[in-house]
Amino acid sequence: MLKKLIRNPFLYILLVSYYCIWLIWDGIKLPFHNPADIISSLPLMGYNPANNILRFVLAVLVPPVACLLVWLVLNRRPKRFWKFYGRVRYPRIILGTIIVMVCVLLTVAMGIEQNSTNPANNQTGVYGGPYSHALVDTFHEGETLGPALAYEQPNLAPYRDFVMIHGVFQDALRSVIAFKLFGTSIAATRAFTVILGIIAFLSYYILLLVLFKGNLFKSATGLWVLALLMLPATTLPFIGSSIFGVQFPFRDIATILFLITAVTGLRLIPTDKKKKLMIASLVIGFIATAGFANSLDRALYVGALSVVWLVLGYIMFNAPKRFLKNVFLPYCVGFLLGIPILGMALKWDYADFLNYAFNMSRYKEYLDGIVLTRPNFAIGLTLVVVAALITAVGATLISVLKKPLKSKRGIKSKIYAIQLTITPLVRKYSIPILLLATGAFFLRSAIGRTLPDHWVYSVQWLYLSLLYVGVNYAYNKFKDRQKIFNFVTVMILGFVFIFFGIAVKHIDIRNDTFPINVPDSVLMRADYIQTANYLKQHLTGDETFVTLTSEWSWYYFVGKPSPIRYAVIWYAFTKDQRLEIANEVDKGTNIKYIITNNNWTTDFDYVPNKTRFPELYSVLKKDYVQYVGFGQQTIWIRK
Repeated sequence: MLKKLIRNPFLYILLVSYYCIWLIWDGIKLPFHNPADIISSLPLMGYNPANNILRFVLAVLVPPVACLLVWLVLNRRPKRFWKFYGRVRYPRIILGTIIVMVCVLLTVAMGIEQNSTNPANNQTGVYGGPYSHALVDTFHEGETLGPALAYEQPNLAPYRDFVMIHGVFQDALRSVIAFKLFGTSIAATRAFTVILGIIAFLSYYILLLVLFKGNLFKSATGLWVLALLMLPATTLPFIGSSIFGVQFPFRDIATILFLITAVTGLRLIPTDKKKKLMIASLVIGFIATAGFANSLDRALYVGALSVVWLVLGYIMFNAPKRFLKNVFLPYCVGFLLGIPILGMALKWDYADFLNYAFNMSRYKEYLDGIVLTRPNFAIGLTLVVVAALITAVGATLISVLKKPLKSKRGIKSKIYAIQLTITPLVRKYSIPILLLATGAFFLRSAIGRTLPDHWVYSVQWLYLSLLYVGVNYAYNKFKDRQKIFNFVTVMILGFVFIFFGIAVKHIDIRNDTFPINVPDSVLMRADYIQTANYLKQHLTGDETFVTLTSEWSWYYFVGKPSPIRYAVIWYAFTKDQRLEIANEVDKGTNIKYIITNNNWTTDFDYVPNKTRFPELYSVLKKDYVQYVGFGQQTIWIRK
């Protein structure tokens, strides 16, 4: 009896569906009404007693309904569905469905766990570190709140009138969209960021399915490995994110789309599906340019990877004319199609964007770079792994090219022989080569500033390349033990799923994950509220203010866009840019007030603003005088 029960697939459908209800239990709430004005425990809590009935009904009815739906699909499926699953055993269909459901729910849990805030981490009025608190992070969150306010002004254009360091979508459009969806608030931006984070993890799972050709067990392995790598940086911070922690930023959605398309394209090259290959090439070219509207640094690496993809495609084709027709020309068309999309995001101001992107790529690490000291264990191991992979690739190339290079034929004959030798090798290992290049390129973004919080969102692609090679090797090497691998995968996936489920259970979804009803005043420190209110009351007409604290959020708090191009003065890293700010403040007669404080943003990397911006502080002392203060905030007024 027990054995029969365990083998029944509907048992697992029932358990998983109930677990889903359990995860969202605290979020199952009906609107509260108290027409009789009753004073008691539940009314004081604002809790509708009907919630208990609703929770009970969902808990007991959703599982059987889920089983019924699965039964209907299995017994009344269309002909195509029947043909597709005709050769698959019934329990295997159920197991596959469960694995996919668990993986999808796990991506949601991972997105929530990584991106939620926790008010309990701080006492009221205490400012915590970036992304570890419920109070607004006036610098990092200000990098999206402030640009959104400026972007919504029809007469202001990105990079011409306000400079963003990451990208139009990552900085400005993210909050603009959030404001349209949920209303203008800090909480709206947080909620939309969580949604983007969930989409990023879900996209990563789709990438795993593409990489492993739909193998559910291999893909599940890839997902639970990422989940375990996340633990040091999120669920188990006491381990230390400098060990093997991974963060998965939403801006990598574009990178994932590129990899999905690139992997698909590489697999299409040896086939006769030329139309699909042309579409893939077009999409890759499109992402190479349109991606700059998302994130500058990610787009630079994706652009470089698209060149690697073209080189791999050229070698695999071994026929220049066919490569030109089926790959390169569609790529160029997509490249050109991406330009107007980028232009729309930039409000058609290409010149200032290109100028800033060029300067940033040249000088940014002079601004925020730190010394790459002797690596700790995690970074050292990563560097050794990269070195070992490069050594392995180099050794393989040397062994393969040894014979054609030693031949006494002419140069043209040698080149032809080398091409014939390399082509089958590249066809066999094109995807691992692309993934290795992705891992190496993205590590570059962390090398200039090797702090744990930068390292953890740059190393995931190296892990993915190792995972892809390792999982495929294990399954191919031990074909007779695949069932054991599958069993272990399912067990670990279940454990990780339960672990993240419990973690999510302890998060206040309504206030920490999707806090769209939380007012800004709850998320702001008292002295910020007092200072913002003072500025609102005393600024009239076209009068405005400037903050020297590199907190773009000030302009959002007050509701006025920055009158200077570098709202975050820290972004002005060259002398010409510093002089530009000083000149704007000096000649801006409508700049009535200037804000200063002792926030950490005024002392980046232990270089005080007075040292970093001597020209600007000279204008401050010449034209302004300290006027009033609130807490740590000081307001200067023009003389």
